[in-house]
Amino acid sequence: MIFLEMKTMTEEQKQGYILAKASVKAVLRRFEQNPYESRMKIYREVASDFDVSVDTIRLRLTKWDKLGDKGLIPKLKGKKEGDGKFLSDEIEAEIIKTITDKTPDQIKMPFALWSRQAVQDLIREKYGIELVITAVGKYLKKWGFTVQKPSVKKPGQRPVAVEKWLNEEYPSIQKQAKIEDAVIFWGDETAVQNEANALRGYSKRGVTPVVVGPKKRLHLHMISAVSNQGAVKFRIYDSAINMDRFKDFLEKMIFDAKGRKIILILDNLPVHHAKDLQPWLIANKHLIELRFLPAYSPEMNPDEYLNRDMKSRLANKPGTSDPKVLENNLLCYMDMLEKDEELVQSFFRDKSVKYAA
Repeated sequence: MIFLEMKTMTEEQKQGYILAKASVKAVLRRFEQNPYESRMKIYREVASDFDVSVDTIRLRLTKWDKLGDKGLIPKLKGKKEGDGKFLSDEIEAEIIKTITDKTPDQIKMPFALWSRQAVQDLIREKYGIELVITAVGKYLKKWGFTVQKPSVKKPGQRPVAVEKWLNEEYPSIQKQAKIEDAVIFWGDETAVQNEANALRGYSKRGVTPVVVGPKKRLHLHMISAVSNQGAVKFRIYDSAINMDRFKDFLEKMIFDAKGRKIILILDNLPVHHAKDLQPWLIANKHLIELRFLPAYSPEMNPDEYLNRDMKSRLANKPGTSDPKVLENNLLCYMDMLEKDEELVQSFFRDKSVKYAA
């Protein structure tokens, strides 16, 4: 019986067996509940739930069909007798160098970033050593690797322009602001919708939670600006930002500044360079001046981090088809933000925007 087998298993094997059995049960349960659903779809969804490949799920089912629960006990290879390690020091060093220097796609692996599964596949394919996913996680922790959200660099970004901004243009803006007693803001536009695409929540392993989606799609548009002193300004609109709405926001900033000059740093959205806006900007240059980040460099704008935080928090709100509820949720967040200087200043902590802190 399997409980007798478990007495002789290592902790890694026990964990591997428990996860393998849970994944098999999840597939079988889905087969029973949805007999007409595509089996490949079920394999993919269960594989995603358990952070393994589709091939791993299918292999587990094949072993379970032939051997029962015993077929799900993982075999740990590559362990040297007496040293308690599955990987030699030399192999560890090679793996660390590989996952530090390259992304999986650069070595023709079907992953964008290094996950436990990607590292597990690398170890299997390159060294012929089969490790359970929990063992891979322990190695990654030992090596000092943690789960990170990547910064996305858009195609077209010019490193020379970025370097010039950091070393010449922004220091010049700082000097100008000091001479003119101006305050520097970073601004950005975003769309807010009632569909929580990044929504996540806890559920029992193998059981996908279900939420009721909104009856219709709603959109709001917001333009905002933040300073490294913790100030925030914003306007919310029903339609996309055009020149008139952009000018309305600039006039609000001027009014709130009470005569103090503003230097507003923006991306290169066409509306920011609108020809019809130029005469107004020239006439009000003593009150507000626009400066522009290098092209395709959203990660250098602290206001982008406000948008991320806002969308993350709103994603956990119940879905709604009422535009007033969506607007109220957004207003509640922005009102909270206006009172929380420390949270606003936290948007300047990422390494890509520390230059602006």
